[in-house]
Amino acid sequence: MTAASVQTSDPPQRARLDLPAFGLRAGLAAGLLMLGLGLATPGRFDVLAHPLLRVLFFLFPLAWYGFIGLVLGVAAAGLARLLERFAGAARWPRPALAAALLVASLGYVGSIWQRALPKTDSGRIWMLAACALLTVAVLAVPLARRPPGSRRLLWGGSLVIALGLGLTAYWIGSARSIVHGAAPQPPADSADKPNLVLITWDTVRADMLPLYGGAGLESPQLERLASQGVVFDQMLAVAPITGPAHASLLTGVMPPTHGLRSNGDTTMSAGVPTLAQALRANGYDTAAFVAAFPVRGQFGFARGFRVYDDRLGGEGIADRMVDFQPIDPYTVAKLQKLLLRAADSDRMEAAIEGARVLERAQEYLAQAQAPFFLWLHFYDAHGPHDPAPPYLAKAEALAAGARPQPVDPARSATNMLGQRAEIMELDAYLGQVLAALDACDPGLQRTAVLLIADHGECFGEGGYVNTHAPSLYEATQRIPAVLRLPDGSGGGRRVADLASQIDVTPTFLELAGLKAMPGVQGVSLLPAARGSGPLAQRPLFARGMYMEAMLQRMQEGEHKYGLRDAEWKFLQGAEDPGWTRLFRLSEGEDADQSAQHPEVAARMRAALAQMLEDMPRSEDTSRALSDSEWKSLAELGYADGQEEEQP
Repeated sequence: MTAASVQTSDPPQRARLDLPAFGLRAGLAAGLLMLGLGLATPGRFDVLAHPLLRVLFFLFPLAWYGFIGLVLGVAAAGLARLLERFAGAARWPRPALAAALLVASLGYVGSIWQRALPKTDSGRIWMLAACALLTVAVLAVPLARRPPGSRRLLWGGSLVIALGLGLTAYWIGSARSIVHGAAPQPPADSADKPNLVLITWDTVRADMLPLYGGAGLESPQLERLASQGVVFDQMLAVAPITGPAHASLLTGVMPPTHGLRSNGDTTMSAGVPTLAQALRANGYDTAAFVAAFPVRGQFGFARGFRVYDDRLGGEGIADRMVDFQPIDPYTVAKLQKLLLRAADSDRMEAAIEGARVLERAQEYLAQAQAPFFLWLHFYDAHGPHDPAPPYLAKAEALAAGARPQPVDPARSATNMLGQRAEIMELDAYLGQVLAALDACDPGLQRTAVLLIADHGECFGEGGYVNTHAPSLYEATQRIPAVLRLPDGSGGGRRVADLASQIDVTPTFLELAGLKAMPGVQGVSLLPAARGSGPLAQRPLFARGMYMEAMLQRMQEGEHKYGLRDAEWKFLQGAEDPGWTRLFRLSEGEDADQSAQHPEVAARMRAALAQMLEDMPRSEDTSRALSDSEWKSLAELGYADGQEEEQP
């Protein structure tokens, strides 16, 4: 045989493991697992109304974790080449580094699963299982050889990353959209449907106002509204903090039912219908202009509103990032921190002045079409107190005869004076709102207006100084409420019946000619407002009105439930049911009367226990807080459940 006819062949070479492709594969696997977790967790996909956010719900985890995996894979490939060249290691670096990538990605996801699995819906576990099976398919490629089509994987994965992160950047960087849909066509019977206006004053207790026997401030606009409307003398807050109270106003159900029981770290259950949804479905234009972080749209308040203006400052990246938490709040919180730092803006404003709310509302009313539902939220009376100088000077001039007086004057007299000044500023805003409404509807012949507070403030009552979150005393729970009916009928009437914030939704629905939504726990206030009869019985609350203090960040032992009827109030610890207090309201809330009236304490304890058992409860709606959200809550005094005391 000639030399030319001799054929030689090299031994087959094992294809080197493509670490960038494998890193991308591991990242996509982690993204699939996080997607499954998000789909199986109530309140994630369900509450996303914007179409782009629904797309990003699926794209973001694949893009984000795929990007991290690709970066780590490229780094691992570089390390492997160094080891192969300089350490003479030809066989083990790539499989070992691939195994490290896989363990790191699955270990990270596993740590999140451990925390989040208890919050998943057992009825949705199949979604999580389906994503887990897809994960197995993605990873089912031999590690010892280069996967066929790894170039296609790299190109396809890079496209997913570019699309997902690009759309995310567009969403985050664009200006906040406050308009959700076109204005509705007025219904054929629009002439019979009144405009509905809800004005909420944050942190204003009833007994501070002259309308309820207070002195030390002037409120001519509120008193003018009351002269044309109906004053509710025993309107009760469901909770002493902003989020839960407003959620009850807008759903007609108690906090255990709507799920928003704490500021910032819980949301309204997606399954609970809202007043705005019902009105919008029946031809109302719906708009809200709010002033503080606890009522931002991300907590469920925007549902049903065509216009929901919760801009608090930092209009671009900061506002968008707090909305974009569809899957994994732990990772998104880190991403948010990086992006905010890159934008040189690491905090959002926690609240805005009422003047900005008023300006936005006036712009809306200048072009509003009837019928409309308008909610205006004013936060000026909430601490920390920094009133405008003219109003502070007026409060100082009226201070000599002010009542009530602070229980702890050394630590709260200055705050009480400041809040009186801020309430006078709120009253001035009220006058301007009424003027804008009158321009839309002269004489307010077809407009109903309800002014109500969410809760009050303690200035030493019960030992609580310059705070409200842990209190169920009258200082936080008895709130002002004035309802002006269309054309001012019933003006000057006062209603002594017990009323609750859960009664607002059925009242507005009846004014609109609609039936109450299924599951609403309140009753319409209209019979009492019109003088046609007492308020109807509330089946769940026939033995008294429920209230709770459940801010998650309060110290252990501060969480409590309450039951109040016309004569008595009973309080019980949520963590320690043995801690109780009983007060006869006519004698104040200074001394527990359980020992003197054991039969009353036993009756109300049993009634409260039965109420808690019978009340429908939503699924767990807890959410993780980002760094900027923590800062916003801290600025408002909610970081540890206590307001900052100001001497």
